[in-house]
Amino acid sequence: MLDIKLVIQYPGFSLNAEFTTASKGVTALFGHSGCGKTSILRAIAGLDKHANSHITFNAQTWQSSSTFVASHQRRIAYVFQDSLLFPHLDVMENIRFGETKADKSLALEEILDLLQIGPLLKKPINSLSGGEKQRVAIARALNASPQLLLMDEPLAALDGKAKLRLLSILQSLQQRLDIPMLYVSHSVPEVARLADHLVYLNEGSVIASGNTAELLTDLKLPLAHATEAGAMLNAAVVDQKRDLLVVDTAVGQLLLPAHDGPVPKELRLHIAARDVSIALSKPQDSSILNILPATITDITPESNGQALLQLQAETGRFLAKISQTSLQRLSLNKGAHVYAQIKGIALFL
Repeated sequence: MLDIKLVIQYPGFSLNAEFTTASKGVTALFGHSGCGKTSILRAIAGLDKHANSHITFNAQTWQSSSTFVASHQRRIAYVFQDSLLFPHLDVMENIRFGETKADKSLALEEILDLLQIGPLLKKPINSLSGGEKQRVAIARALNASPQLLLMDEPLAALDGKAKLRLLSILQSLQQRLDIPMLYVSHSVPEVARLADHLVYLNEGSVIASGNTAELLTDLKLPLAHATEAGAMLNAAVVDQKRDLLVVDTAVGQLLLPAHDGPVPKELRLHIAARDVSIALSKPQDSSILNILPATITDITPESNGQALLQLQAETGRFLAKISQTSLQRLSLNKGAHVYAQIKGIALFL
């Protein structure tokens, strides 16, 4: 567990952030550029020292008014936006740089397999693509046997295809690693796909901290009003019927198109608010397979004549974005019992 209390003063900017992360899984530091995410990561790594700040990791004080533990004694690994690889070393030599004899959560062979870089090992660094370089940087970080992994927008410099591939790899790492990861991002889809916990920053302050699924659907936060707004759901595969998977989620049982190849028992889903429509009675003749009874728990107007609805179904929440004309025509209010038609579900494997 990581306990943070940072007070940082720069010319024209101040950061006052206090939060606690989980002992495992991915915690996302989320917010617009300039909100203080990287400053927090650098302080955790011991790259910057600040008065009146306190950092504790697993009951060990890394920084206080009387203590400052140097970076090399913190057992952390840091992956930057730029891979920062050594150009005079080949891929394997880069990965083995900084290797320790400490107990590893992953063997080197497993790291190479998870990051899909076996064919690259003898290549010079300047021959690699941006995505390949970043995978090598992550492999080097993991091979240093860290107790905490810090990642500062590792996808920021990648194109769409490379970004999607690395996202899939990072999700596999998330499921396999026992060490906690702090992941800096300003992308809602990245956070929804990777993060179990979320720290939301704005202008140097923490405005929300907690479970990612809950914060993504909180209409009081800007996350719910982003273009890509939607609900993140963890799902368990319980059956397969012909070309469909049957999964259990917090909002009820859902049907998904079967996926080519083996499917893990645990999945992560994303339901975009724009892919949910509302009916007052359960449709009887519809091509839409997933229709859930739900209760409207919150409503807020959006721009361009839209309205955002927060819906509660069983123990989970999700969102629907509809026109204000439809809102008025159906006389929808908080507390109304409706049927939500889910037109599309993104499956994060």
